[in-house]
Amino acid sequence: MKQEVEIVRPKEWLEEALITLEKIKAGAKSSQEAITFNKFVFTHYVVEAFEAILAAKAITTEQAELVHKVVTEYFCLLYTSDAA
Repeated sequence: MKQEVEIVRPKEWLEEALITLEKIKAGAKSSQEAITFNKFVFTHYVVEAFEAILAAKAITTEQAELVHKVVTEYFCLLYTSDAA
């Protein structure tokens, strides 16, 4: 049984996540819609990128900067929105 393997490139996935999160921030019709879309982005892009970084057991400076931006600018907002 042949299984397809998708290569996750953390830098590209994190960049795409940040672009998408910014579009959501600018265009969401409501805060609930923004939260729903943000959760999707985190689940499908950010978590995958984090898992790829962990699997590689290494992180580049560029990746670290992107992780920092994702966490400080978006994850904290998602977390506080969930608590409300």
